[in-house]
Amino acid sequence: MIAVGEGTTKQPEITVWKFNEEEEAEIYCVLKGHKLCIDAVMFSPNQKYLISVGDEHDKGLIVWDLE
Repeated sequence: MIAVGEGTTKQPEITVWKFNEEEEAEIYCVLKGHKLCIDAVMFSPNQKYLISVGDEHDKGLIVWDLE
């Protein structure tokens, strides 16, 4: 899986892609919850959760259950 968070918009989204058997990327989900910029995203070691951290203006930390 690969996750990318928007860094410069209001109402930013995180897009998570998952690779299929042909090794092509497909959008797995789009996550919304931050109010301003997202500074970082990171998967848990088992890839069951995604953690996202907002910038100093957003001040959010969200743990997403990817299942």
